Amino acid sequence: MILFEMANPDDDRNAWGYGHYMVSDSAQQNQGLAIRQDEWHVVQKNRDAFFELLPSFQQRAIYRYWEEKMLARGALPGRADFDPVDVYRTLPWLNLVDVKWQPEQGSYRFRQRLIGTALTEKFNRDVTGGWYEDIYHPDYLEDHIRPLLEIIEGRKPCLTRIRFPSPDRKHVIYTRLMLPMASDGENVDLILQVMNFD
Repeated sequence: MILFEMANPDDDRNAWGYGHYMVSDSAQQNQGLAIRQDEWHVVQKNRDAFFELLPSFQQRAIYRYWEEKMLARGALPGRADFDPVDVYRTLPWLNLVDVKWQPEQGSYRFRQRLIGTALTEKFNRDVTGGWYEDIYHPDYLEDHIRPLLEIIEGRKPCLTRIRFPSPDRKHVIYTRLMLPMASDGENVDLILQVMNFD
């Protein structure tokens, strides 16, 4: 069972849509599966307050770059606006996720278009080119897809803090910045993610 719990309504962080997801681990533990827990999840409402939450140089640099491209275009930036040479120092921490609308099913599919080398080392696997339904177990696929759907619908940056099991230590803890991108400036067809590890 997956639960969503909003933060205290009196907490100032709600100005950013603060909240966190909690995942019941009983089903996954019974099957010996990895359990991912989203400790908190923030959707940008106030630009400056959101920017202050970004913990790493890589995330702040990519956010500024994305914002610069968006302001120059007057709409969401697309893949054509993104030049890896401009942000080469952040490439090992980047993840690009393709968003494919399936009109016949009335749903989206997601594919790992690019995974930076630092991420493949941290997660001890490279699933570049893989579709989400092929690389994530059905029991927790929804956890991976829910924030992506939120980005598609809201078209706003979000930040999530995640605790993920690792084979060589108890947990990997990281913060993930997600930025919407759109070839046509409006309909999200790519999600740019930047990870920062504790």
